[in-house]
Amino acid sequence: MIAPGYPRFELTEEGDTDQLGMGRVWINGEQFVAGVPEGVWNYRVGGYNPLAHWLEDRKGRSLGDSDLDYIEQFVTVLDETIDSFDALDDVLDLPGRADPADDLIM
Repeated sequence: MIAPGYPRFELTEEGDTDQLGMGRVWINGEQFVAGVPEGVWNYRVGGYNPLAHWLEDRKGRSLGDSDLDYIEQFVTVLDETIDSFDALDDVLDLPGRADPADDLIM
């Protein structure tokens, strides 16, 4: 069950070199989803975190096996989306343009 005050992200210990940049998303004091990239947890769409939002919508409910499978797929798709946007940013990085943020007018 997703408890009040959750979900929470916890970065994996630094000594675990296989899991650098990965973490756990805790859904209550005893259960977590492991192997979540930090970038996926921090990813925002329209100002909100899609993974946290999906989990928060299920607060107070127990998650079944199909929900846990969905979370794994969700994490994979978000990770691949981030990689695609990073690749697109690399392709669109035009010569002579130091930082795209410099183009913004405030």
